[in-house]
Amino acid sequence: MIMKKIANLLLIAGVLVLLYPLADRACTYYWQQKLFNEWAAGAGVEKKLSAENGNFAAGETAGALYDGETEPSNSVWGLEITPLGILKIEKIELRLPILKGSSLANLKIGAGLMQDTAEPGAFGNTVLTAHRSYTYGRFFNRLDEIETGDEILIATRESTYQYIVYDKLIVEPTDTAIIKGGDREKILTLVTCHPVHKSTHRLIIQAKLAGETAP
Repeated sequence: MIMKKIANLLLIAGVLVLLYPLADRACTYYWQQKLFNEWAAGAGVEKKLSAENGNFAAGETAGALYDGETEPSNSVWGLEITPLGILKIEKIELRLPILKGSSLANLKIGAGLMQDTAEPGAFGNTVLTAHRSYTYGRFFNRLDEIETGDEILIATRESTYQYIVYDKLIVEPTDTAIIKGGDREKILTLVTCHPVHKSTHRLIIQAKLAGETAP
């Protein structure tokens, strides 16, 4: 009888272990879509901009994303999370909400703007970090496919910013030089673990601001 109970408990534990990754992914997807939808709903944008010209579809354009009175706000795992913008890299079919800070809660949903780095479009170095993920296409899993000359877009409430990649490198986790940036340039730095399964180093993609689309 006792052995039967133990066997049942082990079976239940095994099922829970198998289901956890699916539940975790579903939770992440839910909150990502919630942020995207509320971001779009706050825009009041009706016209669509084609993906072919590198712009965002309705609800992702920059300037009109807020009505000036309220901003989308969500409580995730007890924390208030408001997106700063949307990160989009067409080449690797990536779209992520940008959240302020690189807390564990933020990184379960999108890309985190590292503390004490520049806001998107501002002078200095805008450093965004995200999980590499083992799943193809999820978070920064495909970031290693980015090459010099590729385009990265960030939509904020003020503008849509176009960055062009100029450098790609692998560094030690302790190398903090990549987060530095001068006051006379506008740089975007994407940071994630490398390689995917060992995470002994950091993959760095750096781009410079090339254009800005006002509301």
